[in-house]
Amino acid sequence: MKKLTRLLTSALLLAVSASAKIITVNTANNADFSPGQTNLTTAIHALADGDTINFNIPGAGPHYLLTPVDGYPLITNSSVTLDGYSQPGAVANSNPIHAANNAQIKIVLSSTNGHGMAIAKAAQALVPYTFRHPGFNGNDNTILGFFRGTNNWVKGFVFQGVCGPQDSVYQGTTGPLMGICFMADEPGQPLGSYNAGNWHVSGCWFGLNPATGQPAYMPDGSLATPIHGIDTERNRNEPVTAVNYEQPGTIGVAAGSLTPRAEFNVFLTPVAAVLTGLNWRIAGNFFNVLPDGMHNFDIANMPRAGEILPVNADAMLIFARQVDNTLVGTDGDGVNDDQEGNVFGGTSAYAYSSPVPNTGYSCMDAFYGPSPSNPTQGTNVVVAGNYFGVAVDGVTRFTNACTVWSGFSGTGNYRFGSDLDGVSDAVEANLMYNNYPFSTQFPDPGATDYTPEATLSGRDTPNLTPINLGARVSFRGNATIGNDLLPYKYANSFGSSGTLLTSFTNYAAPYMSTTGDIIPSVSASSTSGDIIGTCATPQAGYPNVAIDVYTLDPEGWANGKLFLQTELTDYATYTNGFPQGKTYLGTFVDNGPLDRDPAVGSFNFNAAALGLAAGTQVTVAANYSADPAGTHNGRVHTSNFSNPATLRAPVQIGSVTRSGSTLTISWTGGSGPYTLQKKSPITGTWVDAQTGIVGTSTTDTITGTESYYRVVGH
Repeated sequence: MKKLTRLLTSALLLAVSASAKIITVNTANNADFSPGQTNLTTAIHALADGDTINFNIPGAGPHYLLTPVDGYPLITNSSVTLDGYSQPGAVANSNPIHAANNAQIKIVLSSTNGHGMAIAKAAQALVPYTFRHPGFNGNDNTILGFFRGTNNWVKGFVFQGVCGPQDSVYQGTTGPLMGICFMADEPGQPLGSYNAGNWHVSGCWFGLNPATGQPAYMPDGSLATPIHGIDTERNRNEPVTAVNYEQPGTIGVAAGSLTPRAEFNVFLTPVAAVLTGLNWRIAGNFFNVLPDGMHNFDIANMPRAGEILPVNADAMLIFARQVDNTLVGTDGDGVNDDQEGNVFGGTSAYAYSSPVPNTGYSCMDAFYGPSPSNPTQGTNVVVAGNYFGVAVDGVTRFTNACTVWSGFSGTGNYRFGSDLDGVSDAVEANLMYNNYPFSTQFPDPGATDYTPEATLSGRDTPNLTPINLGARVSFRGNATIGNDLLPYKYANSFGSSGTLLTSFTNYAAPYMSTTGDIIPSVSASSTSGDIIGTCATPQAGYPNVAIDVYTLDPEGWANGKLFLQTELTDYATYTNGFPQGKTYLGTFVDNGPLDRDPAVGSFNFNAAALGLAAGTQVTVAANYSADPAGTHNGRVHTSNFSNPATLRAPVQIGSVTRSGSTLTISWTGGSGPYTLQKKSPITGTWVDAQTGIVGTSTTDTITGTESYYRVVGH
């Protein structure tokens, strides 16, 4: 029976493959239906499951295909491919993600004429029932629209359109224009299981001139781009007990791709994607970064079509409702990891000197809503291997004050950076530059009454989702420069500090003891060979404590001091700055083999292997894990960074001389007061021979047949 089943399955697959056809578009004129001419409208009408639409339009191109008056037909088939790279002269990108995107795209799907398809209306016209709770509004328009069908792939196009506000009539429609929309059927209907999922968008550009690699503009100076590059919205049944999401979906590099560089996308859009649901993969994209990789496009200051006000948008990526199993960047499986990161451009949306009215723009915005189908929200979210606010060279900085992730679900767990499992650890680190230039983003530190702000912040910003309690967040291995407090904002000093501190404490409570300090500290006695300090003790369920060591980012530390925030005071210099790690150095396990301090929550690590020089400023973060060190995607919660310590030179005994029974010992390094310790025999216990030594030399009287000495500094 099993053999027969396999034979039948193989026969069905062969039948589908045999029936699949290639439809070739040979004219850019969507109004030309004369014999021998196949435009894109005709090609979509002719689609069947498994088909491919290719292009062979005469001429060098790029070829502009203007959207028909009522839009293209709705695509309802499965396993279809629309391949813009099939056009002669088109070439997919061949450069790595941290270089210029050199794609040559020859097919432009342009709605700059104001036309588009109202996707919900088009889908409604196909079914014999009324959608009760569709996620798409009746006036949501798109260039390409997919309904029901799964396993569809769009690649190798430039999308242009009119970027107007939600209520714009400038487009010739009554709603916004999207580039690509995927719409699921309503659950419970005869085809209600068709969720339009497992889609893939790769090798496309949005809002760009394909000939120059520069932004494309409308005659009025607004950007010629859809307001959303890609949009997916849920569809619910009448009692609201079931929901369909258009998932999973991939933007950019697919898992295990054989041609990852060919799959990079470039977005110049107010919102690159609205992703409602779960199981998203966003890998290998430029977001508001020009194809050269060296210049960002500040979408927040871009005028809307037909208006002088800037575009109003929430984030480059918007995740809604469930958000589980979302990957932004590298998956760390050892395949294409160095090609899966994304590059996020900067925005000046938070500059108080700017006229920009929208004050909630972020790299990624996640909001969650109650639903019977959402028992958990925000679980297994990974953001790894991305560049934020910095060009592909990892050095050139963008003007940037953009919150990385604007809110966590209280039931969620998130990983920002590496899991340090030994596979692609360095590649998984995020490079996060923010608050640049400081004089622009912080025109007058402390002069404005800022309001509470979210975690993983770029700065104090108004109108962001406050911290949700209970989320587990791992923040490891990243390079962070010029950011606010990380990973949690708890200092504000303008009337809301009590709320922030309470939230910060509650955040930590499931993972570490909150009866003492929940931010680790590094002792001033630490040396280049011994990193000494304390951290909170772990809670049950998270017994494994690992201390990550970083060099301090001097920029965030210096700039943070200018705010004079009382929560950061050390009562000596009045205020500290924003501590964060610029360079990840290594990890030590509390009570592990390199820890000389046996007490839980107190450490003295033998750090000689790090090769640090005296005078280096270091900061540490404590990680509380339910899994052993090195576990892939382990269950880890990370503390905030400690205030820095400047490493001293270790104590080194320079000379030992004897005169009769008097032994003179001299040393360098460390700082006083010193303690001279000795033991006899060698297997004995160290005891204090002298304490409170101020200088770097002392004597002791030799007794017995043998004695062993050491000097302990501070």
